[in-house]
Amino acid sequence: MSYEFSLAEQAQIQAAIDASNGLIANGDGTYRANDVVSTNAVPLYQTLSDIITSKLWSPVGLDAATIEQLQDARRWLNVAIGANGNTGMHAVFIRTYTDRQGMLRN
Repeated sequence: MSYEFSLAEQAQIQAAIDASNGLIANGDGTYRANDVVSTNAVPLYQTLSDIITSKLWSPVGLDAATIEQLQDARRWLNVAIGANGNTGMHAVFIRTYTDRQGMLRN
């Protein structure tokens, strides 16, 4: 079983997309990453993480496989929040690795 967001959750997600300066609407209901430096999708990632966390606190009607998928998604989102927001060890690792690769390749 997979999880389907409610209409209220979908509205929260849309508001978070609109607040994310790291996303650009393609005009067909899809989005792409904004290539401008210092933009990110943290508002979207945080909203998704918050919704999933609340579902995991009260997993009524969710089977074990769906709970596991939601836990995996929340872990990924929480790393993305730090990396995109430039906070925490994942952000430091990514930036350090990228800098080092730039030095090695040039």
